Amino acid sequence: MKGNYLSLSIIIATSLLGCQSTNSNPTLGKVVSKENNLIKYESRCESKKRFSSVSPIVRVNPGLPNNTASNPLPGYAKMEFDITADGKPVNINVIESFPNDLYHRVSIKALKKWRYKPSAAEKCTIVQLGFTFA
Repeated sequence: MKGNYLSLSIIIATSLLGCQSTNSNPTLGKVVSKENNLIKYESRCESKKRFSSVSPIVRVNPGLPNNTASNPLPGYAKMEFDITADGKPVNINVIESFPNDLYHRVSIKALKKWRYKPSAAEKCTIVQLGFTFA
């Protein structure tokens, strides 16, 4: 894996109307489309979203899945989640993944370790973890 560097790109957005779920376990929703190695999953949040300026105070970068160590592929996992009053991400739901479901498990594992300022409680925050290699 020499010469390969993982870069993490983050896009954070939040919903105008909030989420309806209280599930604290990460989930994969129902697959709504699967084309050209891009999987889109059903969202548990409303469709209207706005960008948020909330940034994590603790951010853990995801590792690589074991099956990509010798031949890493670029890709990403986009997830929606809520931020609790004590700054923890909960109700994690993968809503998009490329290629296929390659990076969603390591992305969920990393996101569960992120922390936000306790005053940053929000519903339906969106984050995209990107995997690129040089």
